[in-house]
Amino acid sequence: VAAGGKLFNVVVDTESTGKQLLEKGDLRKRVTIIPLNKIQSYVVAARVQHAASRL
Repeated sequence: VAAGGKLFNVVVDTESTGKQLLEKGDLRKRVTIIPLNKIQSYVVAARVQHAASRL
């Protein structure tokens, strides 16, 4: 099983939690912190979904 660089994506609840983790977490590798409060959703139009399902 190959996971590549995805093992170093860390999902946290808020950006302040991510900041604390960076400051006090003693991380040994380079990681990408993804705060859930900053993720924006995007709704794909129904016609685009239909076109994709036909592929």
